Amino acid sequence: MYIGERIRYLREKNGYTQEKLEEITDIQKGTISKYENSHNSPSAENIEKIADAFNVSVDYLFGRDVNVVSESDEEYNLVVPDVDVKILKELHKVENIDFLNFLREDPERRIKLIRENSRGYYQD
Repeated sequence: MYIGERIRYLREKNGYTQEKLEEITDIQKGTISKYENSHNSPSAENIEKIADAFNVSVDYLFGRDVNVVSESDEEYNLVVPDVDVKILKELHKVENIDFLNFLREDPERRIKLIRENSRGYYQD
């Protein structure tokens, strides 16, 4: 996922226009538009301003908000299969954030619902 997609998603989710984000960050709306359309990349200073404006981490803007060790890194105690890493990365795409947040609300209940609605597909 590109940083511009995250910026646009956060801006729209918060109901901000590019003009409003300009007021908050002091980054010109034309520059914001270029970021969102992947015509330019933000400077480190502007990345910090945008992260602060939306109360997210810089890592979130870069798409690095999931710290997972793949199964090939044996020095760690936690081992996550590569397929699970792929699922997590897919869930963290901008278009799936609402679904991810839905899952986070009550994970145990959500898993139970998925199991109940997946009879025939899901095996314990």
